[in-house]
Amino acid sequence: MMCLRNCRGPIPAGRRAPDDPDIDQVEARFRSEIDQEDKALRALEQAHSSGARGSGTPIRIARMHEARGRRDDASKILREALARSPDDKPLHSAMAHHLMKLEQPDFDTVADHLRRSFTMGDRAFEQRFDLAQLLFLRGAIEDCRNLFADIDERAPDEFRKMTPRSDNVFTALLPSYRGTITSLKPSYAFIRSAAYISDIFGHRSMSDVDSFDDLSIGEEVTFRLRFNRSRPTAVDIQPGR
Repeated sequence: MMCLRNCRGPIPAGRRAPDDPDIDQVEARFRSEIDQEDKALRALEQAHSSGARGSGTPIRIARMHEARGRRDDASKILREALARSPDDKPLHSAMAHHLMKLEQPDFDTVADHLRRSFTMGDRAFEQRFDLAQLLFLRGAIEDCRNLFADIDERAPDEFRKMTPRSDNVFTALLPSYRGTITSLKPSYAFIRSAAYISDIFGHRSMSDVDSFDDLSIGEEVTFRLRFNRSRPTAVDIQPGR
């Protein structure tokens, strides 16, 4: 899909495959999908301008603008929507994620939007999960731990059980950390580090297995962090250098 959004012009003749009779049909399909996306965006913008209710429309518009690299347009539509509906929780969540994608996010503003994306006692666990990660990113470790404990206690059993394989807008901004292996089993390790209050769990499957298998108790290591429902977990564990 990213290719479709970027390939706005015709495919240059020098890049065409002369022996591929389907190249024109492929390009035609690209153009058709692009045209359909543009029509959908115009229809959504018209609906929003006409005062369509709910946050779904402006959120979809903002995401389409972001996919095209139009961050200012995405910001404008979300701000307009929040001006209309200042208590809309999904809009606050969408604005927080939008702001996190900027080159220099204002963490105070992001935190404010995330706190307004749920209310005490509700079941918006994904929004709480986002705030817990931001709290860690800002160094508010005790608040982070308390929020993760609340999520772990009340969220459905299947919620965020596993450490994700890739970064999100929060973990992408975390640095590499250093620590010491305190416990080591064939499939996992625990690391003591100044990064967190308690020892940090790391599964073998989330690191290079050859590097993991060479680890030993007491060894200094470097690692990165991602989160499951209850805590930060170590990924990409490497011998310290």
